[in-house]
Amino acid sequence: IISDAKLISKYIKENKLVALECTAMNVGKDLSYEEAKDIANKVIDEIINKDIKEHECIDVQIVREIGVRPLPIRRKYPDFKHSSEIFVQTKTEDHNSTNEKAQKYIKENYVLFERKIPEISSDNFYDKECKRCLKELIVEIVDVEGPISQPELIKTIIHSTNLGRSSKQIIEYLDKLVAVADVKITRQNGVRYLWKHNSDPTAYTVYRTMNQRNLDDICKYEVRNAICCLIQENGPMDKGELTRAMVNLLGYSRMSKKIEEIVGYAIKSARELKSIEQNSEGKYELKK
Repeated sequence: IISDAKLISKYIKENKLVALECTAMNVGKDLSYEEAKDIANKVIDEIINKDIKEHECIDVQIVREIGVRPLPIRRKYPDFKHSSEIFVQTKTEDHNSTNEKAQKYIKENYVLFERKIPEISSDNFYDKECKRCLKELIVEIVDVEGPISQPELIKTIIHSTNLGRSSKQIIEYLDKLVAVADVKITRQNGVRYLWKHNSDPTAYTVYRTMNQRNLDDICKYEVRNAICCLIQENGPMDKGELTRAMVNLLGYSRMSKKIEEIVGYAIKSARELKSIEQNSEGKYELKK
């Protein structure tokens, strides 16, 4: 977000941005592209000359990438009066060069695997045909919920089938199937985390939100992304600020020793993965 109209005007003059009056594109208008630019530039000049405080320039492409979605079009109200808006578009070559320099971290809603497979039960669990179905099911769950810890994957399998419960024998059998399934595996503190077979964990930039995620089921890459999302949204933060912000991000109502441990681990992981660094004030910021 840029709140300095003079800086916006400077970028326009340097041909880094193009300002357009969006209402010139509405149904019934017959204005050219150049006319839409002229109107927008005059509005920006007026903001500068009259020192109007309420204005911002928002990079829509970046906010889309971090998960902010547009409001739906209100088609039921054709006479609804919208305020005048100016669309400022980043030049493609400039935006691409920016993306090469700065990683973008994204927040998304956690999507659960919800398909039911009642034909898999304790009666046929060890059958040859069921073995093939289970390997396919593992891949299908990982495609939806990956990266996912193996304990969480097993819970999902039990919940999706008619197995009813997980015994030591069932867990050991699924452990062998996971090892030969078409998924990528990373390990963390003795726990397997399963990814889509063609994914690159080091390039994963998403943190998925849901109410009270089990902290032990979040892999270090996603925990790293949570910390980076917070810094990306709020600017440099110290450990205390990150810890308080993580309480809300993780979906909890209050601080706990476990959350403090997770934040410490997340900061350590983010530093090891060279995603953040400490500035001269001791606050953490995204690594440039």
